[in-house]
Amino acid sequence: MSKPLACWLGLHAWHPIVDEDKLRLIQCLRCGKKEQPNGNVALRLGFDNYMGNH
Repeated sequence: MSKPLACWLGLHAWHPIVDEDKLRLIQCLRCGKKEQPNGNVALRLGFDNYMGNH
């Protein structure tokens, strides 16, 4: 399966997940890319508490 055009352009559909090692990550729902979110991404997605900023 090829990577969707939106993902090639950097417009991923991020969704918060927790992996097997209990790391908090974001994963693209379209292409499956996983990353550790930085503060800017977390705020744009509306889950600032997700980063542990209590």
